[in-house]
Parts: sequence; C-alpha cells; structure tokens
Amino acid sequence: MQTQVYRTYGHNAELNIDPAEIQKVRGMVRTKPSQLQQAKVPLIAGSFSNWEAREMIPILDFCEEIDMNRPDPIQMLKKQGRIGPEIEREEDLKTEKEKTNLARVKESIKNDYKYRWKACILKSNKYKKAQYINLDFAAEIDIRREEIYVYAAFGPPGQHLYYVGNP
Repeated sequence: MQTQVYRTYGHNAELNIDPAEIQKVRGMVRTKPSQLQQAKVPLIAGSFSNWEAREMIPILDFCEEIDMNRPDPIQMLKKQGRIGPEIEREEDLKTEKEKTNLARVKESIKNDYKYRWKACILKSNKYKKAQYINLDFAAEIDIRREEIYVYAAFGPPGQHLYYVGNP
C-alpha cells in the first residue's frame, strides 16, 4: 500500500512536509497490518478519526447517499410502464425481468453522477462554511476513467495533518 501524509490549509492539501513529521504521523495511525494489506479502497486517518484508519468512499456512492433530489427508480419504472402500479418497494418485484430493469435504472442513475458529481455535492451541502479539500483538483479528473474517493468528516478550523493509504 502506498501512503502519503498531507497538511491542509483551507481548501488545499500540501505535500511538502518534513520527513520527521511524516514519520510521526505514520506512527500515530492506528490500524492493523492486515487492514492495510487487504484494503480495496484508500484509507484515511487524522484527528477527525482519532487516527484510526477509515475506508474512503467512491464519489459516485457518496453522491447517491447525499443527493436530496435522487430519482426514485421504482417511480421511474412505473412511469415507463415497466412495472405495475401495485409495486411500492424493491421487495415487491416478482419477475427476473422487473429485477433486471430495476438494476439497469439504478446503474443509469449512478452513472449520471459521473457528469454532475460536483454540482450534487455543492447543492446537497447543508453547512454555510463547508471546506472541500482539493475539490478543484478533483474536478480536473475524468471520473469516467478514474475513480475518486472521498471522506466526509467534521474538523475544527486551522491546519491539520492527515494520512492516506492507497491500495
């Protein structure tokens, strides 16, 4: 696993950190070696997690969770006439065709976030002074080709160090 230590200043993260400070931060991270070896997604640790390594979240999954205007796939299928009006929940689907249609609609909704993830995050924010670290850098990445991972956390103002490990 590749690891990196960052220092945040407002909206940006800095990589130029004294090597002694990097070693200190890596020593503070509390994780099991097996967690580092078995990680399938990046891990992050900092004062916001009491230095316990936590899994980061794919940005499309994050958008799906926070989007207050997320379309309802069941309602979409009803409008298209692909399921009956009596269907209210996923568990009510009876045929494989209905289940396949639902899976396709869900995938389509998730894929839509590839084009509007930044707007979704900014629009779904409930806080007046939220800090988005490296949002501009992330906006330059084509997430149709690369995966972006996020971690939402509360933290006090000021400069912070945090650790990221990439599988």
